[in-house]
Amino acid sequence: MHISATTNPIQVQGYLAGIEPLNGTNYFKWKSNLDIVLGYLEYDIALREPKPEMLVDTSTRNEKIDFHKWEKENRMSIMIIRGAIPDAIRGGIPIKDTAKEIMEVIQSKIMSSTKSMIGTHMGQLTSVRYNGEGIVRDHILQMEDLVYKLRGLDMNLNDDFLVQLAVNSLPKQFETFKVNYNTCDRKWNAYELIAHCVQEEERQRRETKEYAHFTTAG
Repeated sequence: MHISATTNPIQVQGYLAGIEPLNGTNYFKWKSNLDIVLGYLEYDIALREPKPEMLVDTSTRNEKIDFHKWEKENRMSIMIIRGAIPDAIRGGIPIKDTAKEIMEVIQSKIMSSTKSMIGTHMGQLTSVRYNGEGIVRDHILQMEDLVYKLRGLDMNLNDDFLVQLAVNSLPKQFETFKVNYNTCDRKWNAYELIAHCVQEEERQRRETKEYAHFTTAG
């Protein structure tokens, strides 16, 4: 289906609803979805092409058509971009004449804090340790959440990295488990690691209870 510049506001709102609100940690995903919407609606010309020269008395008919087309699509792009930004962030984005300028301002504001956020999340991810208290599943899910946040900041972290880091974060009572994992030929994904860790933790707790019962009975 062809979408023209006459697309009605209800349709535009429908497309905007599919864009995850910009929150400072998802800029790359937000921009990717926004690019798809603007491209699908054919409003992305203002992001791809510079503004045409101002019209003069000697401007040709084609130059006038191109100029007015660019002007209209630039205006629509600005409306959609600002509509895809939550009120809390939109207030800090200055009004600009072109959609490209607005995107540059947004990128500058977001990216200025990205390095700091990456450092914070990466520090948490590499330093977190499981002390044997609580539930091992929650520990690994916490690490997985940090990985997802870093991926949202355009960090290329795969499942192998998460799994190895999670295995390394396990305490001393998991030493045999860790040796078995490191000598295993097949790699696990995060869900398999959680399942095996939960199994191992339950086995250790059963043994502890049995030992306590045996000692009391003895």
